[in-house]
Amino acid sequence: MGLPNGVYTITNIHCWNVAYLPSTDDREQVVGKVPSESDATSTVSNAMSLIPSSDDRYVIRDPKSDRCIRPRFSAQSRAGDAVQASYGSSDPFYWKIIQHADGSYLSNEQGFTCEIEFQGFDPRYVFHFQEPILIEYGHDVIAKSYIPRVRSGQDKPNRLYPVLRIEDWLRFQDLARAVMQEADVTVVLRATGFQCFREGDANFSSDTFTFETRSKLKGFDSFRRGVQLNDVVVLGSKIDGATGRPYLDARAVTVFSSLSMVEIKASMSVDVYYVHASLDPSREPDHYKIGVATIQDLYLTPDRKVRENLEWKFLPPGTELNRDICQFVSKYLTTDEEFELLLHVKDITTNICGHTIVLPDLRKVKATTRGRNSPFVTRSHVYLRAAPSFLFKQTSVTFDVANPVDGPLTILSIESLSSIGDGIQVHLQCRFGSFTVPGPRGETRRSPMISNAKIVKGYWKALRFVIRRLFGLKGPGPV
Repeated sequence: MGLPNGVYTITNIHCWNVAYLPSTDDREQVVGKVPSESDATSTVSNAMSLIPSSDDRYVIRDPKSDRCIRPRFSAQSRAGDAVQASYGSSDPFYWKIIQHADGSYLSNEQGFTCEIEFQGFDPRYVFHFQEPILIEYGHDVIAKSYIPRVRSGQDKPNRLYPVLRIEDWLRFQDLARAVMQEADVTVVLRATGFQCFREGDANFSSDTFTFETRSKLKGFDSFRRGVQLNDVVVLGSKIDGATGRPYLDARAVTVFSSLSMVEIKASMSVDVYYVHASLDPSREPDHYKIGVATIQDLYLTPDRKVRENLEWKFLPPGTELNRDICQFVSKYLTTDEEFELLLHVKDITTNICGHTIVLPDLRKVKATTRGRNSPFVTRSHVYLRAAPSFLFKQTSVTFDVANPVDGPLTILSIESLSSIGDGIQVHLQCRFGSFTVPGPRGETRRSPMISNAKIVKGYWKALRFVIRRLFGLKGPGPV
């Protein structure tokens, strides 16, 4: 029984994906044209031959290369499975052809791939499944795959890679959440009514087998304990386009390690907490939220370290936590200590089998970083230009400032403890109208002259030193 002539959308029978062929501009849908002797319509791009098989299934053949078309499965694909032409015509892949009266395409629902291994069989066995393979979670069937007949290969004997179509999306989301939050997740793989026999032995009568196995998926609990925060860089202040308010911008290189066998590609929204150890060792450390970070297109793969940039916005000015932010920034910029941050992953947005799912948070993802130990003011220059000003505890001063951030640094005020001679210390305090040190980190610039820098400490010792120098008396040393 053949199909009427026309153009058809080709859909994967396993997971009902619309098939696509790669192209230079954009991926083009695979279409099959069923020819007719009386049909004189124009040719269709990427036209394929459709070879009827049983159960309304077809083999797709490329007439130009005389190759059968097979899919290259990808659970991460967002626009359908890519397909490729395989050499030879043996072991064809079967497709189901569906025509839509309104010309619309099938929904892009996708399946996911799992690996099934049969032990105790020699290579080149044929497995014939009369019933679908089922994946169960919590006594509910969440996915199934129809595999009529599969031949085990020689490169990976007795291993099958079925693509399972999701049956229950609500329960599948429960499974996805469990994988993200738990250390281990148990699923049941069940197959009923299948036969196996050696390839070529058509007269062999096989018994009908069933199997059920409980498998543990390693969850992402290990991911929480495998996060490193490296190369924290404060980029300077920026203006939020939505609110018009300034904020402190930062970036870090985050290293993720996952022991889970599950691959996931996701975007994350992360709250950043500064961990302040309590003086009482019996108490839990305090956590202060200091910013919000985002990670776009994080791709976690099994047994592999992944490095991603963490774009990080500190909380804007005017919040009650500014003191904690200042404490963190001060410690980060001025010390070389290692200290702890806490990343609270608020939500994870991912595309699973063609569906966008927002998964719950990952609590207490710990990360450590080390301070930059920047000197800020490298040298101060104090000038005595007018005696009356000095008598009113004012002097002129300039500072050499090294930029500790990877961006322009605007200085509003400086408090400096400067040394005069051998041991006389003068505490200077001054404000700038406008003084910006350009980036990158380490750039040094001399500040404008401040003519009314306030001497807030050490004034009388400095006055005695100046008098001695004016009258040629021995002082404690040069300025």
